[in-house]
Amino acid sequence: MVTPFAVAPVCDRRLSRLTEPRYRSKWRYNENLSIPRSGGCLVLAPPPGELGGSAKQELGPTHMAQEDKVFLNLAGEFAVASELNRRRVLASVTYGASKSADVFAMNRDMTKIVRIEVKTTDKRKWPIGEKATRVSPQSSDVFWVLVQLPAPLDAPAQDESHRGAHSPRYFVLSAQEIYEVWRKEADEYGKGYFSRHGRKFEGLGVPNVSLNGVVAFESRWEK
Repeated sequence: MVTPFAVAPVCDRRLSRLTEPRYRSKWRYNENLSIPRSGGCLVLAPPPGELGGSAKQELGPTHMAQEDKVFLNLAGEFAVASELNRRRVLASVTYGASKSADVFAMNRDMTKIVRIEVKTTDKRKWPIGEKATRVSPQSSDVFWVLVQLPAPLDAPAQDESHRGAHSPRYFVLSAQEIYEVWRKEADEYGKGYFSRHGRKFEGLGVPNVSLNGVVAFESRWEK
């Protein structure tokens, strides 16, 4: 039985040691395969549960958490592209260190192309970055899809409700709409901060939007 691949980011020399012979023998390793990623590349590695004790120590909890984030983000981007193609919209995930979008979508004659920013979470809040806090004329062809990705099923669903609880949810917003949701929630946070501390909150903090703030945009693919 061939050990399934998992992708581990090579961010520093400790992770690069996973390519040493003492670890390489634990899985089928392809020296010629690399996947572009901001800040470095990715190499094939065994699933975390199959790493030896010393390898786990070298990865450490921080790197394992980073690996989980990489998987979650990739899953969200591919899920969005898959859902668009399912709806007869040509869409493709993009790669590279300096991406202008996570997914490109286009009509069949390719006369219209839009950029899609994808943010994925398994919780009830999405960090959206500073890009969403600015709206410009160039934002007219940018859309945001927020993906809530619950844990996958590991056994047959008990019923439709159980299956639905493990299915992804998609919230589709224009650049203007996500800005307005963020601005409203940021203003509400600012008011609460002022009432608690007696002074204004300075700076952006970590821009994010909540599930409650975007629920009205669920499955709004008609955009």
